Order: sequence, then C-alpha cells, then structure tokens
Amino acid sequence: VDLINNKNLVKNAVIKIDDNIDLLPSSLKDSTLDTALLQSNSVNFRNLITDIIHPIRANYDIVIFDCPPALNKISLCATCASDVIVIPLTPSEYS
Repeated sequence: VDLINNKNLVKNAVIKIDDNIDLLPSSLKDSTLDTALLQSNSVNFRNLITDIIHPIRANYDIVIFDCPPALNKISLCATCASDVIVIPLTPSEYS
C-alpha cells in the first residue's frame, strides 16, 4: 500500500535475504490494497507493478510475484506485469 500511495520507494523496501535473493515483503496493511486501488482514480492497473519495480528491475534476472488465489485487482496488476504465469492447482473436480 505504501508503494502505491508513494509513501515509500521500492529500493527502500527491498530486504536482502541472501547473496542472490532479495524480498519485497508484504504487510497486514496490504489487506486494504484492493480498496485503495478501487478508490484511486489515477491508477493504471495495466502498468502499476511495472512502474513500481522499474527503478530496481535491472538489478534482477527474475522477479517472482506471489499472489493469493483470488481474482482481485492486485492479482490483475501482477498478471499484467508478468512475462510468464504459473497457476498451480490440485487436479480435482473443485479446483
């Protein structure tokens, strides 16, 4: 939410986990993310995540977005920012 509301820069939010792995952590405030996106009139859903990670994108070979199993706005934004989408599911009649 802070990245979308321009209260934080993405380079300040990245946490180094290991020599080759960084993490952009979530927070409990992100549960309000869909509401914040719907209330904002200036959000371009197609480029939202691409624009946020643009300043640091050149530092990484691969960026993985871990999204909840839901059809919400932030999942839509992550899908638009992705080159490849992996959707794991259980092979059952209710998946």
